[in-house]
Amino acid sequence: AAAIRAERADDVITVDQLSAAALVEAGRHNWNAAAVLFMNYFSESRKLPTIQALIASPKGVNFHSFGQWSGPVVVSPDGSMFAFVCATPEGKTALYLRRLDAGNAVLLPGTDGAYYPFWSHDSKWIAFFSTVTNKLKKVDIAGNPPITICDAGNSRGGTWGSNDIIVFSAGPAHPVSSVPASG
Repeated sequence: AAAIRAERADDVITVDQLSAAALVEAGRHNWNAAAVLFMNYFSESRKLPTIQALIASPKGVNFHSFGQWSGPVVVSPDGSMFAFVCATPEGKTALYLRRLDAGNAVLLPGTDGAYYPFWSHDSKWIAFFSTVTNKLKKVDIAGNPPITICDAGNSRGGTWGSNDIIVFSAGPAHPVSSVPASG
């Protein structure tokens, strides 16, 4: 089992041996300036290299990882990208994508009001909820316009299975729902 150690110093968080559960917990911290993430991925046969990435919020926006319409920084299943929600000083949110092999994060167009993003199993899509439409949507990593999947209410996260079924709840007092990723 992976352990998590977070140190808060000048808005930088260091995380050792990051597991998916530890990433979710680390994402709950307020990352206003930057985050340093260390991830170790293990397979049965060999230890893969550690990846170190400094993720600064894009110019003019701040990470939005806590509060009602927020979401943690989420790592793609293949480990090559991060997706996260940022907010303008006026509080408008949108989804950003940062590839580890690129220097800067990019805004994913059409993701206004995005919160609680999560990845498809194949790392080709990012699903998110929209405060603008109260819908569950998905956007491909190429940045094409988002596609609406279904009504979502006041959701707080979801998961996208390898069978292309998305599981989420429309709100704190609602039952768990499932929907095909195709809509």
